[in-house]
Amino acid sequence: MKKTTITRLPLDYDKEYILTVNKIHDTNFVVSIDGRKYYISIPKNTSWVGQTIYEGLTCIISKVHYGDCGQYSKLNLIEIIEDSYYEERNNNKETTNYNSTSKYYEILQCDIHSNFETIKSNYRKLIRQYHYDTLVSKNLPDDMLEYAQNRAKSINEAYEKLKKL
Repeated sequence: MKKTTITRLPLDYDKEYILTVNKIHDTNFVVSIDGRKYYISIPKNTSWVGQTIYEGLTCIISKVHYGDCGQYSKLNLIEIIEDSYYEERNNNKETTNYNSTSKYYEILQCDIHSNFETIKSNYRKLIRQYHYDTLVSKNLPDDMLEYAQNRAKSINEAYEKLKKL
């Protein structure tokens, strides 16, 4: 990962790139631009004003040059890609959209800044609560068991995704 400034990003001017925000540290960000990771500060200029910047944000950007001799350049936000995170199930019949990894944190009832030990303990607590074998022994109705089974699947999926990050 390279620590750099907007001006020194090795990007061509006026060419479109895909940017993903990986981590946020105050006003500095760890971003991936077309697969390359950088530690930069995204300036609050006209194209970023009013935009919520969050971990998992995926958008199309371009580097724009202003002034002579490369004195000033900025990142232009062109478009936010809404369907950047999705999971396909049941032979493409059902698709669940995620516009950020924050959905996974919500499922596991964690804060985005939680460490892995907190995520792991919440996962274990929730999976015990919704585990199918535990609920069958309580003689619950079938629709309740089906809900618990779906909830356990989403908990497992969220934990696996966050474990990879």
